[in-house]
Amino acid sequence: MTVKSILCVYAGESYEAAALKTACLAAKRFQAELQIVHPMVPIVVYPDLYGVDLAAMERDGLARADRAELEAAETAAQSGLPFVRQTDADSGHDAPRVLFATTVGIASTVVSAFGRTSDLIILGCDAPQTSYDMAPILSALLDTSVPTLVVPSGSEPVSDLATPGQVLAIAWDGSAAAGRALRAMEFLIAAGQNVQVISILPKEERHFVAPVEKAAHWIALHDGVAHIERAGPFAMSDGEAILTYAQRLNSQLLVMGAYGHAHWKEMLVGGATDHVLKNSRIPLLLCH
Repeated sequence: MTVKSILCVYAGESYEAAALKTACLAAKRFQAELQIVHPMVPIVVYPDLYGVDLAAMERDGLARADRAELEAAETAAQSGLPFVRQTDADSGHDAPRVLFATTVGIASTVVSAFGRTSDLIILGCDAPQTSYDMAPILSALLDTSVPTLVVPSGSEPVSDLATPGQVLAIAWDGSAAAGRALRAMEFLIAAGQNVQVISILPKEERHFVAPVEKAAHWIALHDGVAHIERAGPFAMSDGEAILTYAQRLNSQLLVMGAYGHAHWKEMLVGGATDHVLKNSRIPLLLCH
């Protein structure tokens, strides 16, 4: 997988800072064009009904957009990247560079609109066990099918993507989603890269189409060094087992297929993807 176009939707929330920095570092690492989009929430159009001060809302929205642009420009400068407003963009400018745009719309809609023409989407998420808006992440996974790097608040920005010094982990259950995640992680594998393959033992109703040894062989063909870790069976859930092993292996990044079951079912009755998104302290590369 070649990464030449990266999308980072940045609403200006404090928990998105690590994702913003990671996006700039990734653009520099892969000589890619980074599109940073700030979503400006649409103004309510019924002030008499809701008692909303539209003028104040508009001023606040514009002020947030200005702050987001300033923070994006500062982060790009720290990474040594040229910063260009979308309206001033020259299509002939060489990458890497950062393009910044403000657009009216909710974050999840912006992710869908801009994400489908990107190679990689990078989004922030709040600290474990914190309530935050997961809609942009769900939109990236379910509406674009583009590999999505989710960077939790408080985690270290992923500065050494695709270098042998980073320990990667991939959760493997032999599913189609896991296979897509495996292929999507190709850009992360450098020569001699240490990749821990966390094998989640199948449940009675699950059948292995591709055993864990085949995943390890694929990694070896792409110059990585795979180590198989067989997790379970445990009393804990698959999501808990994945995070437990990733932490025990000192992984800096976890790769996994997302929402192999319907996402609404996982959110209602619990599932590995939902658990990992809500509890991971390390960045996640997810693929649906």
